[in-house]
Amino acid sequence: MDPQLTGSPPAEGASVVLTQPVVRLDSGHGAVWIADSALAARIVTRLADPRIDAYGLENGGALLIVPLPAAVTSVAAVQLRMQDAPLTLTLAHKAVVTPDAVAWTAHPRLHCSVLHAALNHQRRTRLEVEHWPPLPPPEGLRRMLVAPGVLYLELDVLPDHLRLGRPGEWSATVETGAVASGGWFLYADRPEDPGPLVLMGRDGIGGTLALDTAEAGLLQHLASLDAVQHLRQREALGRLAVRTGTPEIATLVAESVAAQALAPRIELRGERVLAALDLALPVEDAVLVVGRLDPTLPVGDLALMPPSGTALSTPVQRLLPGRAEIGVLAPIDTLLAPACRQVRGQLLLPSGQMINLLSPLAPEAADQRRAAILAAAPVAAWTPAAIATLFGPALAVAQAAFVKTVAVEEEVSFGQAPRQPTLSVIIPLYQEYHFLRPQLLSFAGDPDREQVELIYVLDQPKDRASVEHLLQGLSRVFGVACRLLVLSRNGGYAVANNLAVEQARGTGLVLMNSDVVPTRPGWTGRWWQRHCQIAKIGASGPRLLYADGSLQHAGLFFEAGRQPWFTNNHYFKGYPADFPPALTPRAVPGVTGACLMVERALYRSVGGFDSGYVIGDFEDSDLCLRLRADGRTIHYDPGETLFHMERSSIRHHAGYAETAVARYNGWRQTHLWGDAITQLMTAFAGEGAA
Repeated sequence: MDPQLTGSPPAEGASVVLTQPVVRLDSGHGAVWIADSALAARIVTRLADPRIDAYGLENGGALLIVPLPAAVTSVAAVQLRMQDAPLTLTLAHKAVVTPDAVAWTAHPRLHCSVLHAALNHQRRTRLEVEHWPPLPPPEGLRRMLVAPGVLYLELDVLPDHLRLGRPGEWSATVETGAVASGGWFLYADRPEDPGPLVLMGRDGIGGTLALDTAEAGLLQHLASLDAVQHLRQREALGRLAVRTGTPEIATLVAESVAAQALAPRIELRGERVLAALDLALPVEDAVLVVGRLDPTLPVGDLALMPPSGTALSTPVQRLLPGRAEIGVLAPIDTLLAPACRQVRGQLLLPSGQMINLLSPLAPEAADQRRAAILAAAPVAAWTPAAIATLFGPALAVAQAAFVKTVAVEEEVSFGQAPRQPTLSVIIPLYQEYHFLRPQLLSFAGDPDREQVELIYVLDQPKDRASVEHLLQGLSRVFGVACRLLVLSRNGGYAVANNLAVEQARGTGLVLMNSDVVPTRPGWTGRWWQRHCQIAKIGASGPRLLYADGSLQHAGLFFEAGRQPWFTNNHYFKGYPADFPPALTPRAVPGVTGACLMVERALYRSVGGFDSGYVIGDFEDSDLCLRLRADGRTIHYDPGETLFHMERSSIRHHAGYAETAVARYNGWRQTHLWGDAITQLMTAFAGEGAA
């Protein structure tokens, strides 16, 4: 028996009297049937109450599923919140009865609708429908793919108010969109159990999906799409990963980005770049984006979208006033961060036109990521503010990741090394090998060579064969033992020394550049003896001369004013070798790492050279500052003189030619030690810094 309305459809906000009671379906829900088609259409299209589900039925009526507390035994009315005005359904018989008391509960749509309501309400305790009718697969199902944690469907028709899940257990989070050929795609998270799921719309029409028949080719499917469709589906998958917090889905997004490098999109006006995204790089839980935007356009009109398709909340900034360079380091969901190697941009022009941008695919290898950051913007854009907020944090993460990739790959020994050396002389090698002959020759007649182990560190593994051949010949000719540590890759001066110190056996260390050559034998023993006589000494450095005999180093000091950070300089640089003040041993703010002596245990206790400096610069002054913070002093010892062909090896490093490296390293030292340097140079204000 169908329920009847008393009278015509009511006015806005009035009560409708139904002759049929609310029927209890279980302890949590009840059902109300509305036969009047006009009222049913209004309720289905305008209902705004999320607690109640309304389903349009084929006969023009509607079915409401309403939540009922367990204690309710009588219902007088159901009040609905509509989009236009509230509506109250008043029941003629105020009673709640069981399903078998009313004939219409056997309607074939009822069980599907109740199942739909259970999935919609996302309750842990759901309706227990033991014999819900099996549904045929949905019509128009074109494709069904599965991957870890996710289900992908393509459908001819996407039902309204889509629900996907399993009765009594699970309701999926769903992301949808249109496909280029017409129809729709659907992404949903899926349970580990591959049992059947139900796809259903608000009208109760749906079908059973047998997941064991799905294909596992989601990444291949994404790779087959054109750029627009690939981005659309990738972003839907990214939104699903964020909404569900599922690591497996986030991994799929990252893999899809890596597998298909979409061509970057740049907006040009003639030959002028109007807008471009030059780099998008994940940095732990953030993404660094650097690009260009015409100075006449406001940065606020540029929105950046990672693979979730949701705009980054952190505003883009101009790196220099009146210039095109822009950048942002924006926090992002940790799950999705690894996928941010390519981002999309939307720029709203003053004309109202919306243009789309796409960054190139950022590299994944640690050294390439570091190089990409250094090359992301012109050197002028590396201002202190830009380094502090953008490049510095990103480069610190990239450098730390890169350092972990460097290791000692092989050790080769030449001759019989001393069993218990007093000193370990460590010399990193990088594309500069013609000083090996004079270095080894200087040890040939050295009275202290039985107390010194000589360790070369090859920072260029591709040169292993030629360097090994050269050392083997020189070692035999001069009778000087040495060791060669071959690194897996070029890690820079700090990393090379730190790895070698772990292999060293001497009580003391002499850390020396490959372009430093001693001038007379016995220098290591004499220097070590004087070094050990100074109380609380941290490090000491000798007198270094250029090839023309002028002074290169007589102690290091910090200088302000040349750059917006402290730079390192050397006392009496360029003066004659016998300049009297340079012949006096004394305490100094620091000494150069080109030739530096320190006790091995002390070096290790303060952490060695800071490998956070890129390639090589400032790690020597940083070490001196850390030794001072440990209560030690730094001394210049002119008792030994060596030649230093300054920067003859580092000039070969392509990365160092990018002065962004020097800017970052200088900024980093000042950021870490600025206050300490200021106090230190006040204490040394009387020293001649000529």
